[in-house]
Amino acid sequence: MDGATHVSFSKAIKAVRYLSDFCLMAQYPSHTQETVTYMKNYLTKFHEYSALVQDVVQCNSSFNFPKLHLLSHYAEQVFRFGSLPQYSTEISEAMHKPLKDAYRRSNK
Repeated sequence: MDGATHVSFSKAIKAVRYLSDFCLMAQYPSHTQETVTYMKNYLTKFHEYSALVQDVVQCNSSFNFPKLHLLSHYAEQVFRFGSLPQYSTEISEAMHKPLKDAYRRSNK
């Protein structure tokens, strides 16, 4: 692995780490000003590193899509509505898996 590849890989890992940290903190049952500040910082760092990774890799894709954009509004929503785990789509998406599997096995 050459130096540039190692640096870009390291930045990609940091981007994933910051996004993971944000997601883990978002699942807290309650939030304080401090936890929301941490989340904002994690999201800012994620965007910094994801932009650097895109520059190094020179890919044409971007991290600008709706679900990721919604994360930028998470802090204001926490202050407005309180903790937001009830808005997670993970459970309902997991419930679709058996239906998707059955559809794939069918004759369509």
